[in-house]
Amino acid sequence: MPRLFVFLTLFFYLVLPSFAHADAGEWGPFSKRLELSRFVDFWKETGSPSVADIRNLPDQAWTRNGSDSVSLGYGEDIYWFRVKLTNTLKSEASNFLEIGYPVLDHIEIYREVSGKLLEPLILGDKRPFYDRPIHHRNFIVPLVLPPESSTTIYLRVDTTSSMQVPMTLWEQDAFYAAEQARS
Repeated sequence: MPRLFVFLTLFFYLVLPSFAHADAGEWGPFSKRLELSRFVDFWKETGSPSVADIRNLPDQAWTRNGSDSVSLGYGEDIYWFRVKLTNTLKSEASNFLEIGYPVLDHIEIYREVSGKLLEPLILGDKRPFYDRPIHHRNFIVPLVLPPESSTTIYLRVDTTSSMQVPMTLWEQDAFYAAEQARS
């Protein structure tokens, strides 16, 4: 009987979490930088779904990234990525979302805040550089997280290069400090 208990305990702690979808990335009072890869789910596009179709996909349709990097190799497939963020602060958080792979051809970014879908941002290395909201070698998107709320980010990525989508959420001052340190 004790062996069964030990086995079941190990099973619940080790195996079941691997079936769960990515939890929300939590932004709190001491947050400066948050690597988002472990919070990312992805779905390979089939047909021509609208963003409403994507938002309504059941959790079971999404695949958890499950690694420290989002890298799906080469191919002609289009992927959707989803990351859920929670701001635990009692105040608004002004952040930057960095997509750290500058050779992605076409990126559509959709933000859902409190159930409302905001206007999409269209980025990519096939678009004019000056169209970027922040002029930087990587794709940098201003992202405001309302106080004590959840935000879901959806990205649709179509590229002829390797499907790598490293995402980092930055506190704006920390981003600028890191940029100064790099130069």
